Amino acid sequence: DAAAAADMLWSAQARWVHGQGVVFSHDAWEGHRSARRYLRHLFTATTSRMLQNLWPVVTVMAGVAAVVCAAGARAPVLPMAPFSLTSFALALLLVFRTNTSFGRWWQARAVWGEVANGV
Repeated sequence: DAAAAADMLWSAQARWVHGQGVVFSHDAWEGHRSARRYLRHLFTATTSRMLQNLWPVVTVMAGVAAVVCAAGARAPVLPMAPFSLTSFALALLLVFRTNTSFGRWWQARAVWGEVANGV
């Protein structure tokens, strides 16, 4: 009987299809997209494999951030005058380098077009 087979097929409410991910039945999808899923995920977060795998990385990154903040609080305050005076020269240098690299890219594109077109 087809109904029993379909019920058994969707008994887990979702199945994994190789290469396609999770495929839901209509009822399972309605339950999955309900607003209650947020509460369900909140209460089951401690058993989540994803959070268990991320916890060490997040802890290390929070520690590094705390060290950087603590070191930044003790750093001396530098005067802004040297930065203000050199910013114009730095901006011009960056513009010239950008224009030069774009010119090289455009030249390479033209040469590649000639090679590809057999000219």
